[in-house]
Amino acid sequence: TIGRRIYSFVKKINIMKSIVFKFGIISAVTILILFFISYLFLENLSFAVQEIWGYLSIFIALSFVFFGVKSYRDGLPNQEISFGRALGTGILIVLFPAIIFGLFNVIFITYLNPDFTEQYYATKIAETMTQYSGAELSSKLAEMESMKELASSSLFTFMLMASTVLILGFIVSLITAATLRSSGK
Repeated sequence: TIGRRIYSFVKKINIMKSIVFKFGIISAVTILILFFISYLFLENLSFAVQEIWGYLSIFIALSFVFFGVKSYRDGLPNQEISFGRALGTGILIVLFPAIIFGLFNVIFITYLNPDFTEQYYATKIAETMTQYSGAELSSKLAEMESMKELASSSLFTFMLMASTVLILGFIVSLITAATLRSSGK
């Protein structure tokens, strides 16, 4: 009985690892493809539209969390999964697109479009100048200048983009776990 329990536990872990890897990679590749579509075809759109596309791309890529957790659950005996195990599996899947998206954004800003930060802030300054005046405008512009310096850092860019995907992925994982968990667990 103990041997059977250990065997069952190891089997579950091996199944989970392969599913996490498979769906994590699919999610990461999806986020990169959608980013390249944005880069190649949407660069002439406003930053606001590009930002909406970016969040939509993240959510599309994170949809694979649901499919990964469901695939894992469907491979378990009696197709039962606890909320915690479903949440953990989802979060492990999310690590792949989060890290890849963070790294790719560093590459994008450093090599593919090194003027992005300047262009983005020029647009934001123009918007801010239409919304504020006087001391309030000066304060906002000083705040934006300090953020621009921070945003120029590769580490900051990586952390911001990876954490954005992680936070949204955690929410998707919570919803997935609540949806797919076995009743009473």
